[in-house]
Amino acid sequence: MKFENIDDNFSVREFNLITEELIEKFSEVTKDFNSIHVSHEGAVKAGFKTKLLHGAALIGLVSSIISKKFIGDGTIILEINSKFSKPAYLGDKISINVEVEKKYDLKKTLKLGFLISNQSDERLAYGKILVMEKI
Repeated sequence: MKFENIDDNFSVREFNLITEELIEKFSEVTKDFNSIHVSHEGAVKAGFKTKLLHGAALIGLVSSIISKKFIGDGTIILEINSKFSKPAYLGDKISINVEVEKKYDLKKTLKLGFLISNQSDERLAYGKILVMEKI
């Protein structure tokens, strides 16, 4: 979508399933093999019900929505402010909602809000992202 066509009410919602493959691939790419992510036993020992997806992977899914549905290829993230409320567990069906909060025409930037929830409508993560159209 072109920057000019985005209005202050534009929002996108996508759904994802937290799978073994998603957790494993993210662990491989980042070399983050913390047992809460890669081992059911390790996660349970740490007080969780099962393995959980990395928080950074959740932000990566938000970034993917921004590049696919907002300004497009070459979008530049200038700032991310995120908070994590609950873990995204293996098997969770998550909803990611990204919406325009403010459009700055002069600098071709968007202030976006995002909310990630699970199938029980529990808030997992939320925050703000400032993005700029590619130059």
